Amino acid sequence: MLKPIIKNVAQNDSRIVNKFTVNNNTLGELTVDNRIYNAGYNKLIADIKTNKGEELGYEIYSIEDYNKSMFGYSISTNPEYRNSHSKNFRFGEILRLSSIISMVENQIKTFGLYSKNSAIYFHSKYKFIPNITQFSQRDMILKTIANDKAKNFADFKNQAAEYLKQLSQNLSSEEKRNMCKKTSILAKEYIEKVLKSGDEKSHPFDFGIDMVLPAEMLLKNKEFFNSLFRKHGIDYNI
Repeated sequence: MLKPIIKNVAQNDSRIVNKFTVNNNTLGELTVDNRIYNAGYNKLIADIKTNKGEELGYEIYSIEDYNKSMFGYSISTNPEYRNSHSKNFRFGEILRLSSIISMVENQIKTFGLYSKNSAIYFHSKYKFIPNITQFSQRDMILKTIANDKAKNFADFKNQAAEYLKQLSQNLSSEEKRNMCKKTSILAKEYIEKVLKSGDEKSHPFDFGIDMVLPAEMLLKNKEFFNSLFRKHGIDYNI
């Protein structure tokens, strides 16, 4: 079972708050540790390792105390253990839970990241939502949704096509920025429907997007996260 979450003020950095162990039926005791990442300014790293020191996955992120924000630069797991649900590795999920602990304990208001196209559904499963502000991202996402040929996604397809039609007109700068907000909402609802269908492969994204987990979204879904903590035997509750 898990050793309790501990305050781990590594190198006097008060942002680093968690270190814990989990047991895996195949690999034995694993350690999840957060520490300063010396390869980049103001960055932290959380990694999962075996008791023999083999790295199984990591996440690189930063925490800014001045505005209580957090940014995820990359999250990765050893290719050997990806998509091995039958053995319950789920290292990406454990890393996400580690960063959720950091978010809560540091009283973070927003946890942002840029998701590559292949990871959008992964981040969405942990309640990250599209946060589109760039016009190029807006247009690419609208084109992706407008090109979805699934009959049960026709409403999304038609709405995206309508937004693209409006954007082809002479809109003001404010209207163009507002269309980014509308696109974020449409993309969120589209992703939620895809996740409910369980068929993410039939609705791929060709481009990455900015995403965010606001504190209010985290708190709204705290029981979801608490159930994941229990599933992995992590002694933590939001």
